[in-house]
Amino acid sequence: MSSSTGMDAPGWDGLVFAEEVLEANRLTQYVFASTFALLFFEYMITFNREVHYAWGRRLTWARAMFFLNRYFSLLQYFATFASTILPPSYFRVQQACIVVLFGVWAVFSGLRVYAISGNQMGLTLLVVCLALVPVATSISLDALVRLEIMAIDPFPVLLCIQDSSNVNQLTSTMTHIDSECPVGVATRVPLLLSEAIVIIVTLIQTRNAYLEHPEQQCYASLVLQEGVLYFLAMLVVNIVQAVSDALLETTLAFVCVFLNLIPPIVVSRFYFRLDDLRTYEADREERRSLRWKPLPPTPATPAAMDDKVRYLHEVLAYAENANANA
Repeated sequence: MSSSTGMDAPGWDGLVFAEEVLEANRLTQYVFASTFALLFFEYMITFNREVHYAWGRRLTWARAMFFLNRYFSLLQYFATFASTILPPSYFRVQQACIVVLFGVWAVFSGLRVYAISGNQMGLTLLVVCLALVPVATSISLDALVRLEIMAIDPFPVLLCIQDSSNVNQLTSTMTHIDSECPVGVATRVPLLLSEAIVIIVTLIQTRNAYLEHPEQQCYASLVLQEGVLYFLAMLVVNIVQAVSDALLETTLAFVCVFLNLIPPIVVSRFYFRLDDLRTYEADREERRSLRWKPLPPTPATPAAMDDKVRYLHEVLAYAENANANA
């Protein structure tokens, strides 16, 4: 009896552990499926604006960054969800998309500060270099990812992802990498410094635009509003992510998954609003260019008139003569 009880205890512990893993994995699937659905819904309701802005037009740096941000973020969230139910290759796709998106956002910040600062290359390179730090740190973190196959009897083999980010941790028994917190801070701080430089330059340049070029107030106001919104979004996302990395709190990590939807949406909406403003300005200029010309004077002599006008003139003359003779 005692031997059978001793054999049952490990089996029962394995069942409890397997149940915890499956329950945590199910919650992870729900969260990732919800974020992908939200992002896909955002893309569907703005698809007509994408067609108006980018389709059938010359491919510029801005439009290239727009397409990369829009579709790599969608691919990243799909791969994130797929990594919970499909082979681990989809997890690698997700990590690659994250690296590409950090690069896209770095170029986006560089283009903004280059245009706002009056083509100052040194300031642009500083912003881009700071914004590219997350690319290097993300690659280094990806190198620390380990994939393990855990056999939990009597259940089939389960795939367990041990990641340097607690977002993908299914249970608290996962191995924690000691270098995670310093690398996480190294990822977030330069990115915030980059956006801080962009917002400071935006504030200074938009103030000068308001004072020196009143006709450009619409563009200055748009750049200022979107710049502040993007900076606040990145500030909130990075602070919450840094706290989540430090505390290893699963609930906070799931909140970060939803917050990470904000940057790609804000970037896409910035391009849409800029396109709307350009369309409005072009229509207004076209309306201003219209000049109504007066109608030409009526010909003074019947010889200059066409046949119908000449016939009408003759009828009126005949009527006047008839009335005069009556």
